[in-house]
Amino acid sequence: MIDAIRYCLANLANFSGRDPRATFWPYTLALIVINLGVGALAAIFAYKTMREAVGSLPAGSGKAEFVTHVFGQTSGPFTILAYANAAVSITTLLLFAAAFTRRLRDAGLPALLVAIPVAATLFDAYLNISTTAQMVEFAKIGDFEAIGKTQASAARFWWAHLLGYVVVIICGLFPTRGA
Repeated sequence: MIDAIRYCLANLANFSGRDPRATFWPYTLALIVINLGVGALAAIFAYKTMREAVGSLPAGSGKAEFVTHVFGQTSGPFTILAYANAAVSITTLLLFAAAFTRRLRDAGLPALLVAIPVAATLFDAYLNISTTAQMVEFAKIGDFEAIGKTQASAARFWWAHLLGYVVVIICGLFPTRGA
């Protein structure tokens, strides 16, 4: 497993050649574990930020005061979190693209299939950042209905980030074809 990870890291910019499943999957698993670890840290940060915002809410506050207060306290950290999430996703994508391209070639599949996880990752990063920015702006003016509509609109695309993963799993499972 360590040798496969070293090989892929040494070939980050090498889009030619082929990677068998035995090289591709340990490296992909390592990237997933790192991504999950960073995601867990981000979730802890988000929970702590939200808990502090709710804890500092004045007693007897109504729904409007609650939402205004919580968004006021969390908009900066959550905006940073949206950009950090995008940066981690794009960094992981950059670490992954060459290995997936080589894996596609090894499976006898078109290398252009790498465009699907690339597009899905970029779209998801854009959606997270733009949705967060819109919600922050609506919170500043107290338009809670627009916040709900923004969340509902973004939720329609819940499947988009999964598309890249599905393509990687399916293509990654293909056996080696030809040599």
